[in-house]
Amino acid sequence: MKKTAKAKITWTPPEKGGRRLIDTGITYAIPARFEEEAHKYPKEAWSLVIELVEPPNESLETLAMVWLLVGDKPEAPNHLLHPGSRFELFDGNVIVAAGVVLE
Repeated sequence: MKKTAKAKITWTPPEKGGRRLIDTGITYAIPARFEEEAHKYPKEAWSLVIELVEPPNESLETLAMVWLLVGDKPEAPNHLLHPGSRFELFDGNVIVAAGVVLE
């Protein structure tokens, strides 16, 4: 069963390889590395769906709803979406954001 969580995401500035367009109403599916299972990345990589709740502030922080792209599959690590769980989002080998699950 798919699990959805609220997360705070801090985006990497564009001059450091981050994304130029970050907008509400857009849903991103992007590879994520969870701190708890970082040793498995990238061999066992999962895509996280990011749906922004608000636009990023001056510090490039935003709130988002997140879930695993294949979160309805029995092998999906939905257990990683718990309060305090930390993750990084990747575009290729570049970290474009870091996040923490709030609830």
